Amino acid sequence: MKSVLRKLWRAVRPMEAPMQFSIPDITGHSTEVFDRMNKRDLVRAEKRFMELVGEQKFTAAIRSGDGERTVIKSFDPSADETVFIRPMQGG
Repeated sequence: MKSVLRKLWRAVRPMEAPMQFSIPDITGHSTEVFDRMNKRDLVRAEKRFMELVGEQKFTAAIRSGDGERTVIKSFDPSADETVFIRPMQGG
């Protein structure tokens, strides 16, 4: 049911809404905002996604309106917010 609602929300929400990445850092987290209507911003967002998921080994998840997170493996330009989760480190 929740996935159906999420798909419906994506279909009706304005595409002009910016997308944002929430990335943990030493201050708590930083937010990077991209304009999904700007092709150059979309390219930068996808490149940043690949950098975080590929090189830095973060896990990416999309946060839905009800706060639920769904892990994703590839860039989703329709996501309103992508949350990046730092990899676990043993020691």
